[in-house]
Amino acid sequence: MNRATKRRVFVLSPRRADLVLYGDLLERDGCQPVPLTSIINAAAELTAAGPGHLVLLALEGWQDSGFLDLIKNFSPQKHDTHFLGFATSTETAQSALEAGCSECLLVPVSVDTIMQAVHRQLAPHFHHGSASPV
Repeated sequence: MNRATKRRVFVLSPRRADLVLYGDLLERDGCQPVPLTSIINAAAELTAAGPGHLVLLALEGWQDSGFLDLIKNFSPQKHDTHFLGFATSTETAQSALEAGCSECLLVPVSVDTIMQAVHRQLAPHFHHGSASPV
């Protein structure tokens, strides 16, 4: 895929290992990963990028719950940004869904499951029926 046509996907996590893993998966799949480690920087990047993006978001490991405000402020209804969250806790995933996260994956999950979820979110017509923890 030509670099000019790569779809940007923001990867937001406080853990470098997540950024490397998901960044590599996205790049191999023809996307352009944009790694971010700060909620404040993510808000600035999303504002500058404009609407219509996907954020792969770690829902755990943050010092506070600021990621929920990020989801609320950039939700599909307000900014046409979709969040694909990943967490180990059903409660955390549910909180993210209630804040406006498009879909949440409970980890560990297979690489295929992650990439299928990314493709669902990148599809031209967002499928609203998939907003539940997998």
